[in-house]
Amino acid sequence: MAICILNLRHFFDSLRIKIYKFYAYDFFQAFVLLYPVYALMFKEDGITDIEISLLFTAWSGAVLVFYPVYMKLSNHFSQKSIAVFGDVLKTLCFVCWLLIPNFWGYLLGWILWGFRHCISKLAYECMLFNEINHYNRKRIYTKVWGYKTSFFYAGYLLSCFGSLLVVWGYQLITVLSIASCLIATLILVSIDFKHNDVYKPKPIVRTISNKLSIMRRHPRTTFNALALAFFIGLTYVDGYFGLVGDEIGIPTKFIGGIFIAVLAVQVVFSRLAHRFEKLPERKVYAWMIASSAIFALVTPFYNMSGIAILLVFYMVYSVIEVLLFTRLQKGVRTQAQRTTFLSMFLLLSQVAFILSYLAMIAGVAIGGLRYGFVIIAVLVAVLGMTGFFGRFKRRA
Repeated sequence: MAICILNLRHFFDSLRIKIYKFYAYDFFQAFVLLYPVYALMFKEDGITDIEISLLFTAWSGAVLVFYPVYMKLSNHFSQKSIAVFGDVLKTLCFVCWLLIPNFWGYLLGWILWGFRHCISKLAYECMLFNEINHYNRKRIYTKVWGYKTSFFYAGYLLSCFGSLLVVWGYQLITVLSIASCLIATLILVSIDFKHNDVYKPKPIVRTISNKLSIMRRHPRTTFNALALAFFIGLTYVDGYFGLVGDEIGIPTKFIGGIFIAVLAVQVVFSRLAHRFEKLPERKVYAWMIASSAIFALVTPFYNMSGIAILLVFYMVYSVIEVLLFTRLQKGVRTQAQRTTFLSMFLLLSQVAFILSYLAMIAGVAIGGLRYGFVIIAVLVAVLGMTGFFGRFKRRA
């Protein structure tokens, strides 16, 4: 009996419950049934391929433009309040798409979603690490981050079945997506954070000066943040899966299968990534170089074999993402440093997204989307070689 009571006390440990809520939050944030079909919805409403690329770019542009707004908000509101506000913006994005199904409605929605990503990404990641650190359980962060990433991908994976609901109309899929966003917001509101500080206002020039000073003193961590941002951003071609599938002859109703296959791989390998935590950093960048070669093979094998090659790439990608992100988190000691590098990561990832869109546009100009993959692969290879051969000495 005593053993059972002890087990129950262990199960209902406050940090454990919060971690489970984090997992649930990530799941419902990703369980948006519109994900695999929004490009198809845009096309049905008369949006051209070029306009779709402009919409993608608007999302990344909004993140860059609204970053100063996040800095201002973080001076006056808690990280939890900012994250909840961001989730409301994401919900409003889908409401815009539902009520204004044209280019301008979609553009407004993407801008709101970009604003949300800007403020919520930083706030949420800071909250998660700080909460675990508050309980002196920093050592489990890598495992928790890998698990929560798996839950995110699991929700994303299930959302890919949204393509099967197209027969009932995009409006129903949009309404269900709104419902999932609302559930995620309620879960976040229910979490009682022990570490939920409001940062004191600082002059913008002083803030920028402090951030540059921190980055100069931590060159390796700075490069890890840059490498992670560009690796994720450059290879983020999910929005083009539908177009690629259409070009290689996959029926529209089965387009979601591409997302399902890719995300299934990410769920499994993100879950296993913590087993490689002790991998030397140079080997992580060697893996990145190898992954770029795999990514480039999609160009000559632009058929179902190319989809299989993408799956192999995402196996390696998932492990590299978790390893670099945890190195980024553990490479700093103070909240100011962590905020600096997460901010840098967020901003650079948006630059990388835009470069990825431009690479795909260049590929189309050359002869098709297939050539965009090899352009991106070259950029990733350069990034990996810089990390592998580079020497970054810490400055005093």
